[in-house]
Amino acid sequence: DGTSHKAENYLRFMPLCGDGVFWAAKWEVRVDRSDRVKAPVRTDQWVHPEHAVRLAALWICGRTAQEMCEGYAVARAWSPEMEANPLSPEWSRPSDRADRQGVGLL
Repeated sequence: DGTSHKAENYLRFMPLCGDGVFWAAKWEVRVDRSDRVKAPVRTDQWVHPEHAVRLAALWICGRTAQEMCEGYAVARAWSPEMEANPLSPEWSRPSDRADRQGVGLL
């Protein structure tokens, strides 16, 4: 769709094997837009509960330093603190929170 290019803004290339190749990965997903979660702040990002998202493809890209384009983001290490916590109550609907309480996730 017309917004798929926005995923490129979240790509980060990382050197994984010490062989001069930088790797990036992104998921292609399908979502049920009628089952979205209202984001806590104004954003054009889509927020959906897990049951409304289906994985369609995993896209992997490997590039050498010579193949990298200006503007590509490169991360030296992964920082988990920079990731959204999908179990955080701010990303769920009241019915999802009730379901999680029943299985001890909250």
